[in-house]
Amino acid sequence: MEWLFLALSIPIGVAAARIDVLISWVFNRIKHGRLEIRGSWAEWIPGSSGRQFSIGTIQYNVLRRRYNFDGTNYYNNGEPYCHWQTVTSYVDYDKLEFHYIFATKDVATLQTTSYGYGVLQLVSRNGILSPEDGYYIYATPDGSALSLSHTLVRVAAVPSNRNDNSIDILRAAFPKHQDALES
Repeated sequence: MEWLFLALSIPIGVAAARIDVLISWVFNRIKHGRLEIRGSWAEWIPGSSGRQFSIGTIQYNVLRRRYNFDGTNYYNNGEPYCHWQTVTSYVDYDKLEFHYIFATKDVATLQTTSYGYGVLQLVSRNGILSPEDGYYIYATPDGSALSLSHTLVRVAAVPSNRNDNSIDILRAAFPKHQDALES
């Protein structure tokens, strides 16, 4: 009899957990609108010097049940400096924020050189919840830490290779910041 109870309780528990996730999703969709963070985004980081631009892509990873925000940070001349990859992430519907932990890899070495934590502020407009700006904190290889804020704009194109120069994409994405971009 105990085995029967155990055999029935496992699928019931799994089903209850799935129903709880579905109810939470429906409630957040009604309250805040449809989450539209997938796509390619460019960042302008005014507090940085020499590396004020990044381009990243947000995609949903079905196997890990999370969003990945992976991309490249660029020197102001459009050459890549480092790549970042999401380690884990979470959408906080109460604060309207997307939180992610990332690992950075310098272009020259392609080994993990630091870890960081980022937040994208989500804004609800006309039933659509999407990122507007954010900030990140990361440890530099020399042991210091940096905290930088950034704007965020959707871009239609990303470099075909993550080691390609992105100056043309950045110029199109940030017409007001041409003075920061070097040729």
